Amino acid sequence: METSAVGFGELGPASEPTWAATLGIEWRIWDGGARKNDLAIVQSKRREAQDSMTELRDQATREVWTAYIAFRSAVKQEQAAEALLESASTSYSASLDAYQYGVKNLVDVLTAEKQLAQARLSGVSARSQLLLDAVDLEFVTGNLLRSQPPAATPQSVDGHK
Repeated sequence: METSAVGFGELGPASEPTWAATLGIEWRIWDGGARKNDLAIVQSKRREAQDSMTELRDQATREVWTAYIAFRSAVKQEQAAEALLESASTSYSASLDAYQYGVKNLVDVLTAEKQLAQARLSGVSARSQLLLDAVDLEFVTGNLLRSQPPAATPQSVDGHK
């Protein structure tokens, strides 16, 4: 009877199936606080995200309120400019009438005319500032990107133009 030695690196007979099964269980008894630290890191990241969201919400609220207050101020400035224009126009007319009757001199008429021109300039400046602030309010509220009626109209604030 001859015995043959099986060499290393050779496969066994092809007719015999080769099976292998392993089973492993790992039970961590002590992790050095790793799970506790991981939980603390996750909670810290969650708080950081909440703080970031709160900061963004507060910033948006501040921007809207700032734009709204600027718009309301511009409305009041335009109303004051209209009153100034009306007053300067009345003053100029009165100065011109008084000059024609010989009660006032030409310097008084020219001064009233200069004040009327400044009042007109003030009215134009107030109106343009009102329109800029209205657009800014529409921008910060997001209405420029939507097809909705404008949130900032001079008539909607006080019922005045």
